[in-house]
Amino acid sequence: MAPLGDTVAPLAAAAAPGLVVSFGEMLIDFVPDVAGVSLAESGCFVKAPGGAPANVACAVSKLGGSSAFVGKFGDDEFGHMLVDILKQNGVNAEGCLFDQHARTALAFVTLKSNGEREFMFYRNPSADMLLTEAELNQAARRHRRREGVQIRSSLWEDGLAQEDDAVGRRWQRDLARYMQQYDSEDGFVAGGCGGLIPSRRPG
Repeated sequence: MAPLGDTVAPLAAAAAPGLVVSFGEMLIDFVPDVAGVSLAESGCFVKAPGGAPANVACAVSKLGGSSAFVGKFGDDEFGHMLVDILKQNGVNAEGCLFDQHARTALAFVTLKSNGEREFMFYRNPSADMLLTEAELNQAARRHRRREGVQIRSSLWEDGLAQEDDAVGRRWQRDLARYMQQYDSEDGFVAGGCGGLIPSRRPG
């Protein structure tokens, strides 16, 4: 997992000794073994674990914090591999579920010679998109001190309905205030925002 460095350090410090619960996507990134080429030009790809929420959980653990990940994976080799990676990085994976009818998400990612990123996702839908409110690990939520969610609300059937009503209203208000200041997610991240952890993938 690629650490998020200074972006996560304040979050981990604020959470200790509590639990940081991150939920959302974790998938397999396929990255070309040669830099600066398009996906079509790539001859070989190397698989790597990816997904912003999972990156956060692993980074918090590596920084000495306590973290958990809640998400759904396909009941396939990739899904079980990803959950093993979480455990190897010290992340509580009790909230990880497996779906026998959907596959683990895949993404082909490259950085072209002009500096532009190119993504191609394989979801039809993938298991991570099928996580329901009822499946969220309530035990982990009760013990949280800080919670991170993906702000790509299009992945949620009811937008931001994943939050309890009272918390959700405050969450939406704060999110709107922060997002009004930035034209992109990169700007949002650079501006810093305690407990809201955006996905850096295009939605």
